[in-house]
Amino acid sequence: MWAVHLGVICLILRAVDSNNNFLEVTIPQGTLKGIFRKSWTGKTFASFTGIPYATPPIGNLRFEAPLPAGPWKGVFDATGYKSECTQDDVAMNITDVTGNEDCLYINIYTPQVRQVTTSLLPVMFYTHGGSLTSGSGSDDFCGPDFLLDEDVVLITYNYRLGALGFISMGDEVLPGNNGLKDQALALKWTKVNVANFGGDPDRITIFGSSSGAASSHFLMLSPLTRGLISGAIMQSGSALAPWAMSSYERAKNKTVALAKSLGCSSTDSKHLVQCLRGINAVDIVQAASKLYEWATSPLMPFRPVVEKKSKNAFLPDSPENIIKSGYAPKIPIIFSSVSEEGIIGAGPILSNQDLMREFNEDFDRLAPLTIDYSDLKDYTSVTEKVRLFYLGNEDVGLENALQAISIFTDYWVLYPIHVSARMHLEYGSKPIYQLLYDYRGAKSYGDLYGDPLRNYGVCHCDELLYIFTTKLYGIYQGSTLERRAVNTMIKLWTNFARTGNPTPNSEFRKWKRTRKENLEYYYIDNNVYSKMVNNTFLSRMSFWDDIMSTHKSHL
Repeated sequence: MWAVHLGVICLILRAVDSNNNFLEVTIPQGTLKGIFRKSWTGKTFASFTGIPYATPPIGNLRFEAPLPAGPWKGVFDATGYKSECTQDDVAMNITDVTGNEDCLYINIYTPQVRQVTTSLLPVMFYTHGGSLTSGSGSDDFCGPDFLLDEDVVLITYNYRLGALGFISMGDEVLPGNNGLKDQALALKWTKVNVANFGGDPDRITIFGSSSGAASSHFLMLSPLTRGLISGAIMQSGSALAPWAMSSYERAKNKTVALAKSLGCSSTDSKHLVQCLRGINAVDIVQAASKLYEWATSPLMPFRPVVEKKSKNAFLPDSPENIIKSGYAPKIPIIFSSVSEEGIIGAGPILSNQDLMREFNEDFDRLAPLTIDYSDLKDYTSVTEKVRLFYLGNEDVGLENALQAISIFTDYWVLYPIHVSARMHLEYGSKPIYQLLYDYRGAKSYGDLYGDPLRNYGVCHCDELLYIFTTKLYGIYQGSTLERRAVNTMIKLWTNFARTGNPTPNSEFRKWKRTRKENLEYYYIDNNVYSKMVNNTFLSRMSFWDDIMSTHKSHL
């Protein structure tokens, strides 16, 4: 394992060509060549991409916990991104398999371009989303050009996805959570190496969106990351979300079903793993995409699990029990959400007449599957209550689209965050801040997940468009309002990374800490103005409190 080197706050960054386009930095693994880039306002920063943090998980290392990457000889070219992990994206109608199993690479961006510095900068460690089945840390969706306007060091990275990262038999042979263990190793790598890039290893704020937010929450709670994290931002996700985990039985059944579909009929874990290691990774990903039971439901076929029978477990107990035990680190937390999160769930149904008809005709079966509450006790009764509360016993249609969207908004995102915030407040994690983001700008992921001809509001992940640049929407050419949206999100997030407080000065309206008895939100409206609001969604959160008090099952 790597050793931490913190003796001198001196960056070994030096230009290596006459035009000063490239630079080198030395870390314990060896010397890296990076490149200078410009932020969206023209500020220079250094970029080091495609650095190996783990041994390639191929051959006999497939389905194993990651091993640290070794040293290299000569100068490692860190001027380009490496392959994303093997994946498809069925939710986005991308069925072609892309990527490679040799994918465990990390990217570092730093504004510290001088050879000597007297202070280290806060570090922001970002875990990408994508339902744990797609995505990467590259600038396809995680471009650094906004954040590197501020004095922070940004980390993005890849981790194993889908079946290759999350199958589990619930035993020592195949305990599961390898994708999360990749994340933990990337975080440890950051702790060891980030000072060489001008980052402070004692000020690492983890953040992520959607499944990346759930991952960040898991990272907070894992014994494998103890002492590595100084703050956390969870955007539109939580470890308590219904889609974030799988029961032992469900995980094992999915794994056996996958193996059987690929000709691996044994239910003995050793034989099953041995057989699957002989299958091409592309075939595994394609087979996994056929395990959806209706359309793309249930979300995320392969999920994190509790590792009750595993040594060095990433998650030895449920998130609820870990929080209640007082084990969770006492660090500042932001939980954020957007106003219409559920577009990602309801949008594909609302925009497809055939799916909408099927959903309404078979609501009693498809609602628990699609909304993902089939693990609840007596879920048929839950279906009746959900339909009455949100839809007034009507069918789903365009006339009640917002009500249908609210079902997914609440159960997938708002309620899990609501419960997470309450639990962390009760069992010791303070301060906690909550954000409700209600600005829909020139571009929206709702155009992809929902219907580009209908504006249902601010979609899941829309706030990311003002934190990261993306290749999806091309070169940023924003209006004054769009630029203010970027500046607002970047300042709030980097203030938090720097101080543990998103509004430490008078530049923005004060963001109050949330309290258990009054879960207040910092509300950013469609003009990018902010204010504090409380008792938002009170009746909807109370509805799910009542459901859970009667129907909650335990993993």
